[in-house]
Amino acid sequence: MHIARKQGGISTQNRLTDDRTYLTVKANAESLKEAGFEISISDLRYIKLAEFERNEDKRQQMFEKVLNENAALRLELKELHKMNSRLREALMRQSLDKCEYE
Repeated sequence: MHIARKQGGISTQNRLTDDRTYLTVKANAESLKEAGFEISISDLRYIKLAEFERNEDKRQQMFEKVLNENAALRLELKELHKMNSRLREALMRQSLDKCEYE
């Protein structure tokens, strides 16, 4: 027995990125397998494709999060460099002022 299909096949164009849909399909496949039914290679490929797409979406979200954090850290570093330059200038002026008084 195969996982129920509509009109001769499951379209891979309809991606299973929605967690509930993916989990339902996977649970149904596992239930059928546990009940002793055969699951076709194409059904397994479809489930693996859906799992890959879910993981790929999560990887993309993590990548974007890291990029945003990296950009924020770069801005912070830039501000710290500016502050460091100002502090050095102030220390040099203070040193020069001290030398002039002596």
